[in-house]
Amino acid sequence: MGTTLTGTTPQDTYDSLIKVTDNGPLSGTAKYLSDGLGNDSALAVSTAAVGIGTNTPSEVLQVSKTQSATTRLQITNAQTGGSTSVRASLRVTANDRIGEFVAVNGDSVYVGAASNHTTALMSNGAGVLYATPAGNVGIGAAAPSYTLQVRGASAAIAIDRTSGNQPKLAFTASGSEYASIISSALNGENRFSIGPDAGWGGYHTFYTNTAERFRITNNGVTFNGDTAAANALDDYEEGTFTLTATPNTSGSITLNPNTCSYTKIGRQVTIRGNVVVGSVSSPVGTLVVLGGLPFTSLNSVSARGAGTAMYFPTVGSSVAPINYQLSNAVEWNLILTASSVVAGDEFYISLTYFV
Repeated sequence: MGTTLTGTTPQDTYDSLIKVTDNGPLSGTAKYLSDGLGNDSALAVSTAAVGIGTNTPSEVLQVSKTQSATTRLQITNAQTGGSTSVRASLRVTANDRIGEFVAVNGDSVYVGAASNHTTALMSNGAGVLYATPAGNVGIGAAAPSYTLQVRGASAAIAIDRTSGNQPKLAFTASGSEYASIISSALNGENRFSIGPDAGWGGYHTFYTNTAERFRITNNGVTFNGDTAAANALDDYEEGTFTLTATPNTSGSITLNPNTCSYTKIGRQVTIRGNVVVGSVSSPVGTLVVLGGLPFTSLNSVSARGAGTAMYFPTVGSSVAPINYQLSNAVEWNLILTASSVVAGDEFYISLTYFV
């Protein structure tokens, strides 16, 4: 009479069984994953390191293949339809080039991936940042020939300082700053400075054909290599002023209109205008003093001079009175009998003097 066995039927194959060989606590000796059939994998595990492709890992995690093969640590992401795409990769090739690759929605990053080492570091399809073995970096320039080269239809470089108010582009040599470009906002005004030592001192020069043409110093502007402070152009302005006429003895002369113009270039001032006598009150004197000049003349005998003054007492007649200007003054003297001046008379004037 036979006996019927019940329960789990013993199996003679173990296709789904995975175990760690030499079962026991992990130690410094490498352990291997096994499929249960005596076939060890290429994964070695010890308390100190994990090796893939090597049973003697020298790092915490070491991935190794033969010299002619490509070793890659790859992260993938399943897409719609079951396909996969590389999302990140770290690769070491046979010639020891190291490359990183990231692909997210069409954007990518490469490092050392191209065969000539002129490699896109970041790109948006066309590539926007590159590096060469010589250390040159290109933005929009695939083969930069300068330490930093920017190329594009709207190429621009922004220096964006998150604190303070003085973004700066500095030029240095051997660790010392020799010149800088500084943008600052002081008293609500935007300011831009170019110069040595943070832009606040020294001088700035401009050259053509190796010759200095223009220099800016604390004294003003000089030309063609001239460095003399006395020759520096330190001011230019234009404006108007109110001219007055006064008898040198007594009485008064009122001008209306009485506005004249001036131009100041460095120390040289030129005035010009046409004024009309509006009214007079018993003018007496041998001089008519034109006053109210916009700047005081130089306090030196060399500042004395004469201008052009035309006096029109009646329509169709004119007189050119002798005139002279004194030093350290805002007045100009016309040798003209004051009592002869009446309402309606006109003066045309032009005078150049130095301050």
